[in-house]
Amino acid sequence: MSGWQHDRIDCYPAWIQRLEQFNVFFSYPLDLDLSMLSAFLKNYMSIKTVQRGPNIPSENSPGYNNYMQNAGNEVLGKENMFSLYDLEGLSQFIKIFPWYRYLFSKSKPATHLFALNEIDTNDLKSNAPEFLKKLLNKADKAIKN
Repeated sequence: MSGWQHDRIDCYPAWIQRLEQFNVFFSYPLDLDLSMLSAFLKNYMSIKTVQRGPNIPSENSPGYNNYMQNAGNEVLGKENMFSLYDLEGLSQFIKIFPWYRYLFSKSKPATHLFALNEIDTNDLKSNAPEFLKKLLNKADKAIKN
């Protein structure tokens, strides 16, 4: 396994699906934090402890691309983890990297708790990331048995 190509993201879904049969669940294509932020961005942005949010330059400004690259590097890792991910698959997340950095650089649990208080239960049930729905359904079945 150590010689396998770990940077081929196209192989991940098949492995993830196989591992779920053994109750091993993965957030895909990125982590739980980014998946929840993406699914409920307005709720995370409206957390009462959020004072102003990240200071994102306008898309037309000369510093915009550099700012976004730095935010992405901080979110994905200093070794420029962009190379590990299919940028096509990340395009939906790239614009929220500054919010991720802003919200999750201090206390991830507190941020999630504050956001969950802002999310309607029905909205949470219908719009939660798929991997999280699978995990919770599996846990629910295990508890009931």
